[in-house]
Amino acid sequence: MQKLILYLNDVVAELKKVVWPTRDMLTQSTIIVIVISLLFSIYILGVDKVLNFIVGFILRE
Repeated sequence: MQKLILYLNDVVAELKKVVWPTRDMLTQSTIIVIVISLLFSIYILGVDKVLNFIVGFILRE
């Protein structure tokens, strides 16, 4: 039981050292993640359409 209490005290001490992001930093990071996800989705959609066209062209021949 003593080890558990020591461990939990260490956890609390480490959590006090953490520098949490501000609301502005969090908002900015969220927007960046959303924009990059959308751009990547558009890229994947484009690659899918091109490959679908190529495979369709080959199979029709």
